[in-house]
Amino acid sequence: MNAWDEPEAKVREYVNKEKLGYTVLLNGRSVLRDGYSGKSIPHNFLIDKEGRIAFDEVGFSESGMKDIEKLIQELLKE
Repeated sequence: MNAWDEPEAKVREYVNKEKLGYTVLLNGRSVLRDGYSGKSIPHNFLIDKEGRIAFDEVGFSESGMKDIEKLIQELLKE
């Protein structure tokens, strides 16, 4: 699901249905543009508990999702 500009209720429903254990960004367009000067879509960021960018990747690949999931689990342990 792309939470880019989806209504919060729709995102929350999906997160609950899929039992996602991490925060999903809302209003991604303005956050990407204003907060991180990002211009490309898709653009994946993982932010650590200190608010620092722990991962930054432009583009998407199915195989890369496994690496992202692994990094999310590592960040959640910190």
